[in-house]
Amino acid sequence: MADKKGTITLFSIIVLFFFLYPIMNAYIRVMGQQVRLLLIIAVILLLAFLNKGKIIRMRKEWEIRCAMITWVSLLFIVALIHQDILMDTQRFLVWMFLPPLIIPVINSQERFVELITVVVVAGGITACLGILEEVTYVNVFQLLNENTADLLSVNMRMGVLRIQSFSSHPITYCAYCMFILSLNFYLCSLPENKNVKYLKITYILVLCSAVLTLSRSTLIAILANQLMLLWLCGHRVLIKRIIQICAVITIALVVVSMVFPTVIEYIQIPFLLVVAVFSDSSAEALRSLGYGGDTSGVAERIILWQWVWEDTKNCLLLGHGPSAWLNRSFVNSGGYVQSKSSIEVQLLIQFFRYGIIAAISELIFYISIFTSTFRARNEKKEWEGKLSFSSMFFALFLCYFMVLFAVTQNETIQIFFITVMLYLSYVCNNIGAYNER
Repeated sequence: MADKKGTITLFSIIVLFFFLYPIMNAYIRVMGQQVRLLLIIAVILLLAFLNKGKIIRMRKEWEIRCAMITWVSLLFIVALIHQDILMDTQRFLVWMFLPPLIIPVINSQERFVELITVVVVAGGITACLGILEEVTYVNVFQLLNENTADLLSVNMRMGVLRIQSFSSHPITYCAYCMFILSLNFYLCSLPENKNVKYLKITYILVLCSAVLTLSRSTLIAILANQLMLLWLCGHRVLIKRIIQICAVITIALVVVSMVFPTVIEYIQIPFLLVVAVFSDSSAEALRSLGYGGDTSGVAERIILWQWVWEDTKNCLLLGHGPSAWLNRSFVNSGGYVQSKSSIEVQLLIQFFRYGIIAAISELIFYISIFTSTFRARNEKKEWEGKLSFSSMFFALFLCYFMVLFAVTQNETIQIFFITVMLYLSYVCNNIGAYNER
């Protein structure tokens, strides 16, 4: 490790990286170069220089490290074979070189909590800009785009703008919000945290932004995740009250709709939007009411598995390449031909682009995180409250993994990387002693 002065400098660079990296979009460029890539390269070089080129071995959680290295290496090799390494260079640099430079520096409770706070503050800022986007229809992040051809289209649902902030799609931003809400929840659970009032304000802002994405499957995951965190904190009575309130509201809506039949029209569409995630018939009902192709969820994704298999069975080992897109067309319920190019399932798009071995390696990486957090879920540091970081990440990753069956990672891989680095720092470094619950 570097000397004391160098260590402080190392940490300040990591603070800046943790603030900027999760909210960096690929379309933000300077003189044609991605700012995200420039940030990654600059941070790696600065950390390596200030650390005098020393690499610290991580003796704990070697399963995650091995799975991580295997995963990014396979993806990069496949990209090299396809001669298409632009997208994979950043992932390779971040996951291969930054962990041994970042994790040893996060070696105290103060640094650990400060970095989580920095990430949450960045989330609060994006939430404010997201709410501003809803009111003004102006996405501040898109103003930083030098190429007008890359500007994202306005995404509407039920006459409401689906905000997307810095991300490429509303559902991606909603998944990002799920990470921020969980990290915020963890900070609020710390007994010595004096910023709970500000954290609660940030929590409300981020939650409002998540709701304004109108991303049904991810909002369901957020609800499940927050209920899990409440349960882990021992707030079982509060959970029962929430369920009771939801039941009372449901009964009240049914009674009111029976007395005033016109109310059904206002209830029907939001209800069908949620149910359409799981039901073909509900999606068809929405289309009959004039809502377009953005209605169904799971049903369309099940068809994707068949299409992807048919298109990839002749190139199982190496896939179609990192930049490949699906090329399918189908006849919708209105009798019109629609094209389908996107694959909204993370492991499925990895299988399509990189082949079966790379997709399996990514699944093994996820399993290694799940097993590690599951083993450590009942342990907590002496300075923590009712919720340990391990148990928080276990609940968060479980819900995030489910979300990946409804969306590809896109920009969420950045906040995912940050959270993994925090977790590895938490379990690998001696940040206070463990207490068994």
